[in-house]
Amino acid sequence: SSTMKNIAFFLLIFLASFSLKCQSFLSGKTYYSEKEYIAYFAGNMPLILTVPHGGLLVPSTIPNRNCSGCVTVMDTNTQELGRLIADEVKTLAKDEVTAPIFLTNAVAVFQMRGIDEKGAPEPISVFVDYALIGTKDTAILAQMEGSVDTCDDLYEFSKNDPTIRINRNSQARSSLAPDVALAISKIDLGEVGPLSGGTEAQAVMLCNLSAQREVAPDRDQLKEMLLNRRLAVLSQSYLSELRSNAIIRQP
Repeated sequence: SSTMKNIAFFLLIFLASFSLKCQSFLSGKTYYSEKEYIAYFAGNMPLILTVPHGGLLVPSTIPNRNCSGCVTVMDTNTQELGRLIADEVKTLAKDEVTAPIFLTNAVAVFQMRGIDEKGAPEPISVFVDYALIGTKDTAILAQMEGSVDTCDDLYEFSKNDPTIRINRNSQARSSLAPDVALAISKIDLGEVGPLSGGTEAQAVMLCNLSAQREVAPDRDQLKEMLLNRRLAVLSQSYLSELRSNAIIRQP
C-alpha cells in the first residue's frame, strides 16, 4: 500500500470543564481543531480517552514520515473502538462494569471505581543535583565513566589530580543553563555526559533529582526579585558601555 501522511489525531475527551485557547467546552458537543485534524468530544467526567492512530485524513501539507521503523498506516478499527469504549464508560455508575468488549485477541471490560473531585495540585519544582567536571585531558573523562558511580566518587577520583575541577550545584531544572539542561536530559542518575558550549567544564554528572513544592514569594521577596532584576539589567548595560569605550592595547 502507498505510504500515508501523518495521521490526524482523534481524541475523546470527557471533562467537566476544559479550556483550550480560552475556549470552554460544553458536555455532549463535538469540537474540531482549525483544520479538523483533531476532534474533541466533551463530556462530564474527569477522564480523557485518546485515540491517536484513528484518523482518516491525509493532509497534503504534512510530509511523509521517514524514520526507521515508524508506522504510517491507520490502526484497524481504532476510532470505532474508541467510540465504543466512550459510549460504554460514560453510562457507568460507581462499581458498575461494562459489557465485554471484544478485541482482536482479547476481551476488555471496564469498571467505574469512583469519581473524586479534587482541587488543582500544588505546583512542584524539580531540583537537579549535578556536578560540572572540567579537565584539559579528555581521556580522563572516559576513565571516569568506568570508575565513578556517584557524584561523591568524583572527589576521590580527582583528589590526586589538580587538573580536574569539580563544581557541584543544586538548582531548579527550570533555571539550568541551556547547555547543562540539554546534557542532563540525555543521561540517567550516576552517569557522565559530554557538555558542549562551555569553556570551564567539559562534562556533567547527574547526582540526584528531587521534587519540592513551590512556595509563592511574599511581598518583600517579590520586591527584592524585581530590584535584583533591574540591577542586573543596569549592570549589563553599564558593562557594555565600558567595553565600547575601552581602548585595549596588546603588548
